[in-house]
Amino acid sequence: ASIILGIDLFYWDSIGNTCGLGRPKYYERLAGRRDQQVRRGDVEYQIERLIYQSRDSGKVLFLGSVPAEEPGNIRINSEATGVDGMWYPQNMACVRRINQVLQRLCTLENRCYLIDLATLARRLNDGERLLVRSLGQSFDLLQMRPDGVHMSAIGSLFVFEQMVDAYESNPIACPAR
Repeated sequence: ASIILGIDLFYWDSIGNTCGLGRPKYYERLAGRRDQQVRRGDVEYQIERLIYQSRDSGKVLFLGSVPAEEPGNIRINSEATGVDGMWYPQNMACVRRINQVLQRLCTLENRCYLIDLATLARRLNDGERLLVRSLGQSFDLLQMRPDGVHMSAIGSLFVFEQMVDAYESNPIACPAR
């Protein structure tokens, strides 16, 4: 079996202008085409393509919902990550749209598991400590997300445990070769 894992996959779409949001869909010209063919470039279509191509290839896909980040908890100048200037406010309508599409399409029927990173971020932003079972300890926002956005090794371990739980609760059989 294969697992395709994307971290931070749709974050940049949530700050950009690539969501449909009820406007005419964004199209991009295919380079070098005399017939000027166009293809959809909006994030909703890209999510569809990713999920359907993975499913049609017999792969199991794990995706995470896009968290609505709390600007007051962002510490991008964190020495723990060495990241400077890598956070921008999100377009909340786009965050909602991306998550709606993920919830609609990332289903067991499509061989896709959706990890609820939006709820994880909300719980941590609200001051909750979350239990990492394999370590037998609970951790807060800045232990799991040292700069308020990016996962630490402990945060990644928590997410991995969520992935294992999802798979063990509803294992998807691998297709015969």
